[in-house]
Amino acid sequence: MKKLIFLGHIPLTENYKRYLGMDLMSARGLEFEYWDITAIYVEDFQMPGEISAPCVRKFTSLEDLETYLVPRAGEVFVLTVVAFEPRLLSLMRMLTRHNVEIGHMAVGLSPQPSGGFISRIWGKLHYLVSWAELSSFLAYKACAVLKRLGYIKKYDVVFAAGAAACGLNAGNAAAVVKINHYDYDSSLAHSGEEERLVDGKYCVFLDENLAGHPDLKMLGLDLIDPVKYYKELNDFFERLEAASGSRVVIAAHPKSEYAENTFNGRKTFRYLTRRLVRYCDFAFSVGSNSSGFAAIYNKPLFFIYTSEILKKYMSIKYNLYPFLCADAFGTQAYDIERSDVTPVIPRVDASRYLAYKYRYLTSPECEARLNVDIIQEFLSRGAIK
Repeated sequence: MKKLIFLGHIPLTENYKRYLGMDLMSARGLEFEYWDITAIYVEDFQMPGEISAPCVRKFTSLEDLETYLVPRAGEVFVLTVVAFEPRLLSLMRMLTRHNVEIGHMAVGLSPQPSGGFISRIWGKLHYLVSWAELSSFLAYKACAVLKRLGYIKKYDVVFAAGAAACGLNAGNAAAVVKINHYDYDSSLAHSGEEERLVDGKYCVFLDENLAGHPDLKMLGLDLIDPVKYYKELNDFFERLEAASGSRVVIAAHPKSEYAENTFNGRKTFRYLTRRLVRYCDFAFSVGSNSSGFAAIYNKPLFFIYTSEILKKYMSIKYNLYPFLCADAFGTQAYDIERSDVTPVIPRVDASRYLAYKYRYLTSPECEARLNVDIIQEFLSRGAIK
C-alpha cells in the first residue's frame, strides 16, 4: 500500500491535524506525511498555532519538491486538500510528468446561488467590467483545456463529502469515493456521551474571525474594522441574552488570536465547537462552515450580518453567505446593527436539516463509517496502483 501524502497549502496546526483525521490514522497504523507547500505560494505567511511534527515536511520551491518527490513517485499517493486553481498549474504539471497518483479531498462545500436566469446573465456580463474577474475566468478556462489535452491529469480519485461535492467532481476524476465532512466525521467518532463544557442555558456564536482571518489577509482583502465589528457583536449579544435567557459563549475560530476581553468577558473556547453545539440551546453565525453541527445535533440556528461585511467581502461572495445559509436551513438572517431587531429563536426545520446533511456533510452510503476506514480500505484494496 502506498504512503499517503497530504499536500497542504497552509502550515499544520493541532486543529487541522484533527480535522484531517491524522490522530485516527496514526492509531490505525496508516502511514502518512504532510507536505507543506505554503512558502511556495505565499511569502512570510504566519499561521497561529503552527506545530512541528515528524510527519511534516516543508518545501520552499517547486524544484525542492520535485527533487524530493521523484525517487518516491511510485511509492506515494498524493492527496490535495486545496482545490485546483490556475496558480497550481506548474505543480499539477509536475505531478503529471512523473505520473504521481493524485487524489483530492472535496470537503466543506457550502450553499451557493441557485443560478437563475438573471444570475447567469450577470455571471457573463460582469467579466466585461472587471479585469480581475475576466483574467481569472480565462485562466480557469485555459486550465480546463489543458486538462482535456492531458497536459495536466485528472485526479485519480476525489473523496467527496455530500451530494454537492459528488456532483461537482463527477467529471474531475477517474473515481469519486463518498466520505464525510470532517465535522460529521468528528461527531461520528465521538458519538458517546461527553462532559458538558458550560453549565446552564447557553447559546453558541460560531466565530469566523472575520476581522483578522489569515486567509482573508492572504487574499489581499481590506478587512472589516475590528473595533466596530466587536462592539456591534457585543451589543447584539447583550440584547440576545436578555431576550432569550441563554448566555452567549464563543466558539472561537481556530486561526483566531483574541485579546482577553474581546467579547466582554464571555467564555471563549477554541477547538471545542462540536461539544459546545452538541449541548447548546441554539447557535448562530455569519456563515460558518461549522453551522453543519446544528444539522448533526438538530439545534436551532440563525445567521447574522453587518453592512460592512456585506460590502467588504463581496468579491469572495461572502455577502451572500448569511442569506444562502439561512435559506438552506429554513431560518433567518438578521442585521445586528439594527438595535430594534431581536432574533426569534427558530424551530428546527427537520426536512431542511436532513437535506443539508446529505447535500454537504455525508451520504447514506458512508454516514455510519469513519473517513479513515474508507480511505484505508480504498488504498489497501489496490484501487490506486
